[in-house]
Amino acid sequence: MAKRRIDLESVGADPDMLAVQYESGNNLRSRVSIYQYLHPEELIDTTFEAWVLDHLEWKGTETAADVGCGPGSYLGELVRRGGRIVAIDLSFGMLKEAREVSGRSSDLAVTTGDAQQLPLADKSVDVLLAAHMLYHVKDVDAALAEFRRVVKPGGTLLIVLNGMDDKYEIRSVWEEAGSAVVGDTFRAPHWGARVNLDNAPPKIAKHFSLITVDRLRGQFRFPNAGPPITWIESLRDGTEATLSDEEWRDIVDETRSRVSGVIDREGTFCASKDSGIVVARL
Repeated sequence: MAKRRIDLESVGADPDMLAVQYESGNNLRSRVSIYQYLHPEELIDTTFEAWVLDHLEWKGTETAADVGCGPGSYLGELVRRGGRIVAIDLSFGMLKEAREVSGRSSDLAVTTGDAQQLPLADKSVDVLLAAHMLYHVKDVDAALAEFRRVVKPGGTLLIVLNGMDDKYEIRSVWEEAGSAVVGDTFRAPHWGARVNLDNAPPKIAKHFSLITVDRLRGQFRFPNAGPPITWIESLRDGTEATLSDEEWRDIVDETRSRVSGVIDREGTFCASKDSGIVVARL
């Protein structure tokens, strides 16, 4: 009998999956919840969003675009620092949350849009932020060309990404469990394999210059299997056509068992944290 190949790694730019996965900010919030287990507890002395935006010296008059703004985690800081802010996302649910969390500032415009066809004029933006979204874009080069089109000469592009090996240990044990349950090949979702801190700079360099990369590294230390399983469960939405509910539950249960086994032997289950920012200028 032919072995099955279950591949969830390569669906990160599938529009049907993304529509379900990001219908609201709930899945993102579930994934962010594991950061309470990050060591050292404070990689920086501020929030991650503030750390990202601190890579610029703001004058307070900048026009900034938050492309793929999601539920608006950066918008409060952007409104506080810049002038006119435009928040763009494909998900109406995300845009609704973004408006709610950022308030109704007259300096903030919220609109639906695709990174590959931005609803912005040529050379109209001083700062373009693309946080944890570029790996979801079907045509990455087209999106980068759009970023180049709308950023003013002398303007700045801020792209937030994870490193290739971020949370590798969680994905690894998940794939081992999945292969044991459904066949000899199970690939867990790894959207960052497409675009990450390691392979993004050459892609960006085709359109921008003066590129720098700044990273934050740490380690997650989980005292029980709950947090990594929460992270895994947050990636379920949009995979229903690939894995049945029964298969998904069996894989999750097997993953939980394996993570718990590590904790029984070693006291904690550890996973790598590697994220940061690519700063590019025209």
